Amino acid sequence: MAPARKLMKGEELHFDILLDICSRLPAKSLARFRS
Repeated sequence: MAPARKLMKGEELHFDILLDICSRLPAKSLARFRS
């Protein structure tokens, strides 16, 4: 159970970082990055 739990924590952290980056990017850059 511990390894799975650790993995979940890692996923959460990764998601938080992604969210933070996306929130900092301007709308134009985000649109360009998506396509």
